[in-house]
Amino acid sequence: MGLILDSSVVIAAERLGQTAYGMLEMIGLQSNDPEIAVSVVTVLELAHGIIRANTPQRRAGRQGRASRWRIC
Repeated sequence: MGLILDSSVVIAAERLGQTAYGMLEMIGLQSNDPEIAVSVVTVLELAHGIIRANTPQRRAGRQGRASRWRIC
């Protein structure tokens, strides 16, 4: 069936000091569903968050994480 997750998952991962991948992997294991996706709206929200980061360090961290996203 698959899961569609929104930006709150990635935001929560950042606040908890986890990677988004780790957070998604944990959710996938808990739900017993290997298919996890995000909508294009979520991708745009996250890209907007990179631009609005309040420090250069936070912006660089978000940009680094975003560069590892696999977008199909």
